[in-house]
Amino acid sequence: MIDTVIKNLFKVNLDIKKEERLLIFTDDERKETCEIGKLFSKTGESFTEDVTYIEFRSTRCHGVEPPQEIWEKAFGIGTCNKLARKGFLELLINKKIIEENIKKVEEIIRSHKEESVNAIIALSHYSTSHTRFRKMLTTICGARYA
Repeated sequence: MIDTVIKNLFKVNLDIKKEERLLIFTDDERKETCEIGKLFSKTGESFTEDVTYIEFRSTRCHGVEPPQEIWEKAFGIGTCNKLARKGFLELLINKKIIEENIKKVEEIIRSHKEESVNAIIALSHYSTSHTRFRKMLTTICGARYA
C-alpha cells in the first residue's frame, strides 16, 4: 500500500522524468520521517537517475528557511555562491533580507535557474511551505514541490 502511494507521488503528482534532478529532504525531528525519506529516495531511483536525499538538523519551528546545504542542492552551488558574495544568502536563510533586495535576489536566481532541481519532496517535520526558499524555487525556477 505505502509503496503504491509513494510511486504515485513520483508518477502522478510530480510526473518525474528520468533526466530530471530530484531533491528529497527531511529534518531529524522524528526518526520516522528519516526512515520514510530513505524509502522515498530508494523508490525515486527507479524514476530518475539524479536523486539526492538530505537529512538536516531540525529548525524546531514551521516556516523557518531550510539550511544552506538545502539551498545549495536546490538552487545550485553557483547560484548560492553568487547570493553569498552579494551578501544575500545568509540574510535569506535568517529571514532578514529587506524587500528592496528581493528583486536582486530573484534576478540572480532567474539567471541561474538551469542549475536548480526540477522537483522537491519536503518531508521535514516542520513545514517549509511558507518560505522564500519554496516560493522562489517554484515560481522562478519552475520546480515542482511536494
